[in-house]
Amino acid sequence: MKNYVLHYNKPNVLILIYMFFLAWRSPGSASLIPSIGTIAIFLFYRKIHLWGYLSLLAASIFMALLTLVQNTDLTGFIKVPSCLLAFFLMKSLIESVLVSHPKMFNRILKQLIWFVVAYLALEVILRIFYGDLFYIDGKINTLQYDVQGFFSLGIFYTFKDGSPFFTDSNFTGIFLFLWFIVFSHFKYAIFSKKSAFLLNSIFTTLTLFTFSRTAYFCVFVVYFGSKLSHHANTFLRRLIYGFISLSILVFLYLSFDFGAVDDGSLQTKFGIWASLIDNFMKIDVFNQLFGFGLTEGKFVYSYEYGKTSHALIPQLFGDIGLIGTLIYVSFLFLVLARVEKGLLYLVAIFLMGASLFDPWDPVMFAAMGILSAAPNLKKIEHNYPLVRN
Repeated sequence: MKNYVLHYNKPNVLILIYMFFLAWRSPGSASLIPSIGTIAIFLFYRKIHLWGYLSLLAASIFMALLTLVQNTDLTGFIKVPSCLLAFFLMKSLIESVLVSHPKMFNRILKQLIWFVVAYLALEVILRIFYGDLFYIDGKINTLQYDVQGFFSLGIFYTFKDGSPFFTDSNFTGIFLFLWFIVFSHFKYAIFSKKSAFLLNSIFTTLTLFTFSRTAYFCVFVVYFGSKLSHHANTFLRRLIYGFISLSILVFLYLSFDFGAVDDGSLQTKFGIWASLIDNFMKIDVFNQLFGFGLTEGKFVYSYEYGKTSHALIPQLFGDIGLIGTLIYVSFLFLVLARVEKGLLYLVAIFLMGASLFDPWDPVMFAAMGILSAAPNLKKIEHNYPLVRN
């Protein structure tokens, strides 16, 4: 009996421990501890799909060759495989629990969601009320910006800095957004209506305190897109996703072309994309195709010298070039295309990435591993009855 309990609980314990590693952020090196945690959990568990091992081998060889040719440090050689490992590791852990003990799967996901909510609530409290203790450059409220209305920098930057876990609250918004996707995917399967409503309310409140307009918009897209497509057929879902995507493009075009939003922060995002468009053809062919490496690449297509190109696609072009970007995007598409409402999540991820995104954060890949382990909730409920509460 003891071996039976150990057999069923080992993946559960590892998932919870892994979640602590994924949440252990540090300003300036946010993905360091999650990457170390990913490798440590894998060395202890050592059970992933064959495709996982083959993908890791291919990625390691690819990044090793690029590291040698580009004459860069080992950042890319470590980060890229660790992100892939995060995906396959979390996928394997979740699948193991789902197959062997469905009720435990229900419980573990609830624990993950409530852990994220409690963690983010703690972050908000510390940042809002005690942020000056964690802000190394002085008092947060002494930062001065010209207030030009509600969407001006003055309001949004007052409480952005001073997070003990993230570089600023924009990165809090990314972390929240990724786990909101996981919650939205499973909420109808494992939560009662009252619990789902409560968690939606908490996520919404926490999103407001990120002071990130992109997080506002992306959470809004996921929430209402998920709600509208919950009972819709496949064709109608595609229409909904297409309408959301078109609305986003129209909004961005009007904002940029007619100056609808006079905001330096927003203009830096357009500056990054303009830098990619203007400078890509000026770079030699090898760097166009394979990038400059993860250390130098993030500075190549920036809005200002010495600043990072912190948008998803421009940074990928700088890090791993056109070929690497195509592989990266294809991986996201192939994973999420199999997931129920996955195209909605993909649209939202690229929307978030248009503003601010770390392509090499293991958290995103771990979240996708959870979705990939349970892509079709109706099939899961049929094969493995789950208890809602």
